[in-house]
Amino acid sequence: MIKTTLAYIVKNNHVLFLERSKREKDIHKGKFVVPGGKFLADETPEECMIREVLEETGLQVESFTLMGEIDFPEFSNGEDIYCYIYRIDQFSGKLRENEEGFLHWISTDRIDQLPQWEGDRIFLPWVLEGKRSFQAIFPYINGRLKEYTVTWR
Repeated sequence: MIKTTLAYIVKNNHVLFLERSKREKDIHKGKFVVPGGKFLADETPEECMIREVLEETGLQVESFTLMGEIDFPEFSNGEDIYCYIYRIDQFSGKLRENEEGFLHWISTDRIDQLPQWEGDRIFLPWVLEGKRSFQAIFPYINGRLKEYTVTWR
């Protein structure tokens, strides 16, 4: 199992997205995703999220909320991905270019027009509403969402 994080950075009804376009062999190539990535050895979920946000955006996380956890069975080359989903409302620093793609502040009313993973369209509103945390399973087959289940906490 691969452990990962996703960080939804929210500011003035906009969310910071990374347009993944720079790496040829990228499972996310051509999609808009939020900053995040894989754990390093001995990292906690919070440490991973803070490090990934800094590496991919140049921003320092000042305040965050763990919104949920999602299991993506056999998502990447037959390997399960377990993801911690965060919402960040306070941060500092200046955006900087990265080696994975281009950063864009996208208005919340335009997000549904972006090329994204199907599951992201489902759980993004849960993160933006920010009312309850969740535990979910999002199985994909050949890059397509099969179904999903969610438990609210």
